[in-house]
Amino acid sequence: MEQRALGALIYSTVRTLLASAMIALTILGSLGAIYLLLKPRPLRGPELAIALAKSQVQSPVEGLAEAGAKILGLSSEARVDKWAQDSLKTLRGAVEMEGWKAIPVAVLHNSSAPPTKVASPIPSSDLYLVTFRISQPDGRWLGWYWEVDVRNKYVRSVVPDDMLALKYGVISDADYAKQEAKTSEAIAKTLKEEFPRSEIGFDYADHVAHFDLKETADTAKAPSLTKSVYELLKKRVFDHRKDSYLKVVARRAKVTVATYDGSDSDTD
Repeated sequence: MEQRALGALIYSTVRTLLASAMIALTILGSLGAIYLLLKPRPLRGPELAIALAKSQVQSPVEGLAEAGAKILGLSSEARVDKWAQDSLKTLRGAVEMEGWKAIPVAVLHNSSAPPTKVASPIPSSDLYLVTFRISQPDGRWLGWYWEVDVRNKYVRSVVPDDMLALKYGVISDADYAKQEAKTSEAIAKTLKEEFPRSEIGFDYADHVAHFDLKETADTAKAPSLTKSVYELLKKRVFDHRKDSYLKVVARRAKVTVATYDGSDSDTD
């Protein structure tokens, strides 16, 4: 009798333990499923490129709001970032929002509709052109553009860098040539006004201005003169361009004796 009672007790205890273990495993499985569901998925490729570009323009509050929208299952495409919303306020009539796009640079091709023109595509799956564009009522596009390397995680704004803007077709060759022609004329006029008694030979192309010193000139004064010319042209000419980068190079007898572009790394 006692053996039966003991056997029944052991059986009941084992059954209870097994039931408890099953319940615990069920709870752990549910918690694991919830964790996997809520665990942020590592971004790759186009998604990572867009996220890196957004980090350049979004405030921390906007970034937190987007993270919350993802957790709640809301579409991020439905959101318009504040910097784009501010631009929309100035537009009238019907507009079409293209939103965020990430295009591998290696697959870009020539087209009449920017941003698809690439002079020398880089054969890399890690480099993307990220865009956010809005179609204006007159048919033109209002856009923001970034070059993003997802492997090294760096982002460069395409505008106002003229060389990148040309590479990706954000500005046309014809428009850039017009800007450069106006700049060259302005440089010639500025140098003539500033140095009326001295004939300074110069040539200019792609944001680099070369000027020639006389063969009798003291090269020791070339660095300070180069800096002075740089500051003069920046104020009179280049501060009026979107891409205001300028490099000034001083030459004597076709040999470079000084350079200056506003940084501390210039050589003389």
